[in-house]
Amino acid sequence: MKLMASLAAIVFVGLISFAQTAEDPLANITDDSLKSTVITMKRTGCYGTCPAYHVEIHGDGTVMYTGLSYVAVPGEKNYTIPVSDVRKLLEKFQKTYFFSLNDSYVGTRTDYPSTTVTITINGKTKSVYDYIAGPKSLKDLQNYIDEIAKLDELVKRKK
Repeated sequence: MKLMASLAAIVFVGLISFAQTAEDPLANITDDSLKSTVITMKRTGCYGTCPAYHVEIHGDGTVMYTGLSYVAVPGEKNYTIPVSDVRKLLEKFQKTYFFSLNDSYVGTRTDYPSTTVTITINGKTKSVYDYIAGPKSLKDLQNYIDEIAKLDELVKRKK
C-alpha cells in the first residue's frame, strides 16, 4: 500500500512538472527563440531623486537604454552585450518562475518608485508591475537585469 501511494505521488509530481514545462515559454530556449526575445524594464521616479529609466534587451544582445531623470547619463544610448549574458538572464527568469508570478504587486506606502518587467519569448508575453510589494525573487531579477545590462555607470549619479 505504501509503495502504491509513493508511486502515485511520483507520477503526480511528474505530471505537474511536465505541465509546467509545456506551458512555460522559458523551458526550452533555442537560437530561434532568442531571435524574437525582448526584455524590458521600466523604473519610475519618486517625489525625491529616485532614478527613472527604461531598458530594452534583445535576444541578439542589443540593449537600448533611455535615462529619464536622476540618472548619470540622461537620454538614449544603444550598445550590445554578449548573447551568453542574455542566456544567463533568461535562466534567471526561469528560476524566478516569472510566468507564474502575479501580474501586479502593489504596496500601501506612497512616494516609492515602481518597476515593470516585461518579457516576450516564444510568442508569449508577460509583464509584472512591482510597487514595493514584489517577492524577493522579483527584486533579485530586477537587480540582475540592471547588472546584465551594465547599467551601473549609466544610472548611478556621481556624488
